[in-house]
Parts: sequence; C-alpha cells; structure tokens
Amino acid sequence: THLRSDARPGMGTERIAATPTAPEAEPKLRATPGPLLFGKVKVQDRAVFFSELYTMLNAGVGLFRALDTIGETIRPVRLAEVVRRLRDGVQGGKPLSDAMRRYPDAFSTLNCAIFAAGESGGFLAEAAHRCAEYSEREFRLQQKIKRETWYPKLVLLAFLFIPTVPTLVLQGLRPWLSQLAGIGLAA
Repeated sequence: THLRSDARPGMGTERIAATPTAPEAEPKLRATPGPLLFGKVKVQDRAVFFSELYTMLNAGVGLFRALDTIGETIRPVRLAEVVRRLRDGVQGGKPLSDAMRRYPDAFSTLNCAIFAAGESGGFLAEAAHRCAEYSEREFRLQQKIKRETWYPKLVLLAFLFIPTVPTLVLQGLRPWLSQLAGIGLAA
C-alpha cells in the first residue's frame, strides 16, 4: 500500500491499496464536457450509480473522492465518463446538480432538482438515496410494461405476418417482401 492525498484542499491522506498499472483495454474517452455521443444511460445503470454514491456519502466519504472512485469502477463506459466529468466539475467548484444538468442523456430534470435540494439543505446522501429508489422503481416499471405488452405485440406480428405466409411459400421471398411493404404502407 501507499499514501495518496486527495486532490481537494483540506482533505487528509488515506491509505489505499496499490494496484499494478495494466495497459488500458479500451481507449480513454475525451474528458471535455459536452453531450454524450453514444446514447442515453440506462435507468438500471443510473440506479447503480446513485446507490453507490449514497453508500459512499453515507459512510462519510467526501463527494469528490466518491465520484473519483465510482468513475473508475462503474460500468458501462459511457456512465463512467459522465461520472468522471461530474468529478471534474465538482473539483472545479461547481455544485453537483449543476454538473449533472450538463448531461440530460444521463440525468433527468428530477434527478438534478433532487440533488439541488440536497445540496442546499445539507442532505446530499439522502438525495442520492431518493434518486436510487426512484430509478429502481422506474426500472421495475419498465420491466413490467415489457412483460405485460409482449402478448399484444405477438398478436400484432401474427396479424401482419400470417396472412402473407402463402405468398412466401408459393411465390418466394421477393413477392412476399413487397406484400409486407404494402401492408406496412397501408397500415
């Protein structure tokens, strides 16, 4: 082990485990602020981030150190990059809620508002906990909707494809595809 001081002034040193440096398996993303170029962060990944942030803040870890640790360990890569950008914003003196607002693909307006209230009221850990619970409920609702709508989707597909099967069998693929295109355009 070795000693490493936190990058923020006023923080003491702490003992951390030394890890051998290995070559990066994936290229580093650019560390400049801006929109994500590769899609939204999934709600279950956001829930994991908020849960980890809550756990660390509740344990007394400082915000910068918590974001630094989470940014190095969380997956997927796009969320890790966002967390590292949040860390850089906090290190630069921005409130976390302001840094979060820069990434609407990762954090909702509600998430940002909850964190702004937590910052002004002094209950940042509780704000992270509330966002984690909300994200987990949102994920469960998405899963329930997928489960409950699979049968209507199956019926719709059957309604579109079953009448065209004789065309596929008797006339071949090309007439069948044109018949499907005609159904799609007529619907």
